[in-house]
Amino acid sequence: MKRLTLHLLAFMAVLTLGTSPLGAQTLQEYSGPLEVGSYKGRAQYQYRVDSGDTILDGAFRFSRSNLQSLLQESDTSFSVLGAFSGNNPRGPWQFRFGTYRSDSITDVVGLQYTLKVSGVQHEASGTLVSGRPDGQWVHTVSRITGSEVARELFRSSVSYRNGVPQQSFRLRDTTDILVGRFLRNGLAHDTWTLYSDAGAGVGEEWVFDEGRLRYIDVSRGASSERIPVWSQSFANSRAIDLDARFLKLIQLNTPTTDISSGKVSRLLTRNNHYYSRIDTILSALGNSDYRPGFRVRVPWFPLDPADSARVSRLRRDIPVAARIARELLDNAGLKILERSNSEVGFLLEVTRMFKSDYIDPSESLLEYIEMGILEYVPRDQLISGLWAGSPPGRIGEVPTDTTTKSQNYRDTDEVELGTPSNTLEYLANLVGYARGNLERIEELLTARLNAERQEQEFARTEERLIVLIDDLEALADSLVPGSTVQEHQALVAIRRSAENRLRVYSSMDSAREKLAYGTDLLGCLGALDSLAKEIYRLPERRQAIQEAYTDQVWNPFTATLMEESVKKRITTAYTDVLIPETLRRIDPEISCEYAEAAGNFLKSAFSRIVKLRDEDTSRLERRLRRENDPAIVAERLELSFPEKNLQE
Repeated sequence: MKRLTLHLLAFMAVLTLGTSPLGAQTLQEYSGPLEVGSYKGRAQYQYRVDSGDTILDGAFRFSRSNLQSLLQESDTSFSVLGAFSGNNPRGPWQFRFGTYRSDSITDVVGLQYTLKVSGVQHEASGTLVSGRPDGQWVHTVSRITGSEVARELFRSSVSYRNGVPQQSFRLRDTTDILVGRFLRNGLAHDTWTLYSDAGAGVGEEWVFDEGRLRYIDVSRGASSERIPVWSQSFANSRAIDLDARFLKLIQLNTPTTDISSGKVSRLLTRNNHYYSRIDTILSALGNSDYRPGFRVRVPWFPLDPADSARVSRLRRDIPVAARIARELLDNAGLKILERSNSEVGFLLEVTRMFKSDYIDPSESLLEYIEMGILEYVPRDQLISGLWAGSPPGRIGEVPTDTTTKSQNYRDTDEVELGTPSNTLEYLANLVGYARGNLERIEELLTARLNAERQEQEFARTEERLIVLIDDLEALADSLVPGSTVQEHQALVAIRRSAENRLRVYSSMDSAREKLAYGTDLLGCLGALDSLAKEIYRLPERRQAIQEAYTDQVWNPFTATLMEESVKKRITTAYTDVLIPETLRRIDPEISCEYAEAAGNFLKSAFSRIVKLRDEDTSRLERRLRRENDPAIVAERLELSFPEKNLQE
């Protein structure tokens, strides 16, 4: 097993010797934190400034590792070493990505502690010319155990000339090896063969003819199968990269066989992934075109201007229609409402039909559009595959339950569909038809849901209003021992005020205005109810104050204990000034604001009088002498008397 070592000094020496002299006198150096996409670490690099732009020029190093993370759980580290010339990656480059963990066992070597790690590491190295691979590039993915390579999980070896793969390549994982060759222009050619490490011989063969994949031979034990792909030459063709798009084209062209899950596809996809990881970094730093560059030739069916416009319509309408259908069918309120409302249930069933029969297949087409493969498959073949035949027409009869019953759906007639056909023209009209109907259904269901919510809100509001009115009536009809005529009159006035407001509410026609008024009325009746309860408690509070302000005094003439009221000016200010004046201002025209202020005042006044019993009030009592103005009395008691002019 080879030891994990990186000869940084030798590698950096190569970079230094190869540094471009361009603008050497104006080169600057940076050393500090750097963030490139999802990669965050520390960097050291050379650069120059040209017309305000930062141009990387010279040695470059970017890395991250965290010992604390490694010791606690695991660490994801990376290291990038290379050089730029005029913002173009060039010369030798080396990349390392790893996820490691440690057993926390250390050794002392010389005067240094060493810590062994285990995990998975991806290394890549080679030369770049203007951001494109040149010469041999090797990618290796290894399992690391105790800081040594325990097993090679993947290896890719490809030779390039200015970004174009040359001659042959070799990909391998733990079980299989794929070898193949290219023409000088990078087109796949001849037979690409997959060998098994297990000694099973040839597993797959992809046979190319100047980039055209003619057929695939798959061996399964003693049997084999030949799968034609593009066995005939193309009338029109284009060269594209051998990437996920090409693998999807193979799948569409061989619908009865799942080539995408085969071993060759797996190795090619894995190789593309490792190249993409590096290109993500290089492209964010400068000018990069780092990719495998394997090229293939496929049939080409160009879009005319009319079809291009239809594709634009599909890209616009499919996501909107899909979103509407998804939101309607996922709406919890509608799910509940459909159980009791047949109209809602019917419209949701129509929505389900639009989703399953129109939108879901169309979303598969949108995936093909976004992948960029629409021009490389005959359109009629592609569209017919979405519906296993031809697309549907207008929605007519819709099943309404699990029996044979159905109901006719009246759709919008704004879109003229025409006869169903496997064309982009018909499909664009069909998706527009689905979107238009779903938008109409959304309006209907939203209005119905809002109406239902409004009805529920009305019910909750009116239920609470009745509770408050009943409470006010009970208070007005009750006679508490010790209550005064003025207190009873105030309770009756509060009840009449509430009834008058409720009468206004019941006579309103506009649902929106009525609901808004009802919401405000709840707050108003709540204030009236609180005020009424404060008035209802006045007899009990007068008794409590009387008891609190009564002392036992010895009468030497009768030789008995007698009760004597104390601090009479304070209690009189409360019982003869503040309370009567507050009650006097309560009438059926009382404002909601005054009701709230008066209720709060009655509560505060009682608390203040009780508190003054234990305080030194001699000076306060002198100030209250012969004072009958409720505002002044309240002020001297450190209270705020409510103003009568508080209006709604």
